[in-house]
Amino acid sequence: GLAVYRMSVMLAMESGPFDVLDNFRKRLPRAGMLSKLFACPFCLSVWFGLAGACVLPYYNGVWFVVSALALSAFATMWVKRLG
Repeated sequence: GLAVYRMSVMLAMESGPFDVLDNFRKRLPRAGMLSKLFACPFCLSVWFGLAGACVLPYYNGVWFVVSALALSAFATMWVKRLG
């Protein structure tokens, strides 16, 4: 959950060393969907939650979806709490 939070906030809000992440976001097309995705830590947390659920052991598809949403919800809670 903390890894999902950290990746979401880092890609959406932080500049990174030598402004690498700022330059990455500036190179995205302004009107494109990717530009909107990388501007929102809540949206990124859903995608990183899905990626994080891939490494967790699960027994069926329902558990996979629940794990992905739980990771996203954890990250969203920390984004709202820490601002």
